[in-house]
Amino acid sequence: MRTNYPHQYVTSILLVICLICPCSLTTANATGDTKTQNLDSLYQVLDYELSRSEGYIHAKNIAISHLKDELRNSSAPHSQFVCCKQLFQEYQSLNNDSALVYIYRCIQLAQKSKSVADEKECKALMAYQCSSTGLFAEALQILNSIGGIPESEEARNQYLFASTHLYGELAYYTKIPERRKQYLMKQQEYDELLYRAFPPTSDKYLQRKEMVCYSGGNFKGAIHYSNIRLSGVSENDRNYAVVAYYRYLDYRLTDRIDLRKYWLLKATICDIRNAVMDQGAMWELARILQQEGDLERSHRYIRFAWNCAHKFSTRVRSWQISPVMLSIDESYQQRLNTSNHMLTMYLVAISILVVILLCAVVYINHQRSRIAVGRENLRKSNEMLSDANGKLSLMNEELKKVNENQLQLNLQLSQANRVKEEYVGRFMSMCSVYIDRMDVFRKQVNRLVKDHEYQELYSLTRKPGRQEKQLDELYENFDSAFLHLFPNFISDFNKLLKPEAQMTEGEDGRLSTTLRIFALIRLGIDDSSKISEFLHCSANTIYNYRSRVRNVAIMNRDEFEQYVKKIGME
Repeated sequence: MRTNYPHQYVTSILLVICLICPCSLTTANATGDTKTQNLDSLYQVLDYELSRSEGYIHAKNIAISHLKDELRNSSAPHSQFVCCKQLFQEYQSLNNDSALVYIYRCIQLAQKSKSVADEKECKALMAYQCSSTGLFAEALQILNSIGGIPESEEARNQYLFASTHLYGELAYYTKIPERRKQYLMKQQEYDELLYRAFPPTSDKYLQRKEMVCYSGGNFKGAIHYSNIRLSGVSENDRNYAVVAYYRYLDYRLTDRIDLRKYWLLKATICDIRNAVMDQGAMWELARILQQEGDLERSHRYIRFAWNCAHKFSTRVRSWQISPVMLSIDESYQQRLNTSNHMLTMYLVAISILVVILLCAVVYINHQRSRIAVGRENLRKSNEMLSDANGKLSLMNEELKKVNENQLQLNLQLSQANRVKEEYVGRFMSMCSVYIDRMDVFRKQVNRLVKDHEYQELYSLTRKPGRQEKQLDELYENFDSAFLHLFPNFISDFNKLLKPEAQMTEGEDGRLSTTLRIFALIRLGIDDSSKISEFLHCSANTIYNYRSRVRNVAIMNRDEFEQYVKKIGME
């Protein structure tokens, strides 16, 4: 299966709507397809655009109505010719029958004004429209009526492009090998003429080069030309859908199914925004989703594509979509029947369980009446024991609280001793290191003073970055000691936060500023001014950090830091 996208000029009204339309696409880099693309967000955008498709079609019809009014008010043949050509371009991807009507009127107006170049150009456009919609015999007859390659540049270019497209389509759809060989040879002949006629930077030249590489299985060549084409269009341009669809075809030469779906989604979204009824990318995407088992989405997409094909009014599109739609419908009905069968089984099982439950209720009520007398006798005994149990319970609760407080104090004392030992050792080690550094620095200064090298001494003492390096070493030692004492601190801390606010360990096992603040709180330093002195930032900044994290806590924000202080105490 394949679909051809004719060139489309987007009207000013459609452009405004597309530009103001909210878009949450994950934008793919034109040459960066090695990255995994976020398909879920594109599906969301596609579903959103499907809900607005009628608005895009309405806007296009308004633009067409303006052109028809202009045509009715035009009396000059040239003005009528321009209006009819614009209407043809608007209808090209909206309604095939209307497009053929207006391009035929262009031919009549060109004949009336005896403009041979315009007549041949419009015949070439009409031939291309026919070959794009399966009217191959008509397309061949129209091209033959032109009488060879036209002399004017625009007519010649349209003629060559329509010819190579027609013979390519004939070669693709014919079942006779000898015919396919003849058609391919004719296509190659017109390709050579097309390469000489079109500038190497034109889109039609690049498109043919890309398709030749694709037909030959040359993925690198095809994607090279695709990259050039992609760089020349914006996502609001109708031609962007054509480029994206051809890029999907290129990726069929690889095993990157994710990138195939990505470019089909991009092409489909662009088609919907431009009110395109020739929805080739949509039903191709539905076919892939059906193969992957996503029947609900594929069923929804193929229905939309079928409705578009009906509005586009070509039998070849309906013929192409019908097998895909039938296959999706069969799979969807099969799944629906399976679901109905399972639902029936569940209803039967539930009915049996209800009967069993009713029998159990009757039996339980009977048993309750039997034990009611015994319960009344026990009630008085229970009342007598209740007072005694209440007093014993109070004593147990008090004893439990005393034991828990004692256990908590012992645990805090044990952890405090462990923290003290760890940090005292670190402190002594760092003091020794800094004393050695100061001694080395003192000797270096003495030497420079002795040698009267005051400029070098000045440069040495004003060298930037010393304090930052020492602070970095201090924080590194603090992070290392803290994570040694509380290796599970980050995971336990994240358990206190909402899923979207989870924090991760920094590079080389370092704590982030936020984690370092709450590490100090875990050690008992909860005064923002003291924390700001240690981290060399303002107390207001510390307060903001603490407030921001408390706002994403899963419990009451006022109790959050109490839970932080209990991390590692289990």
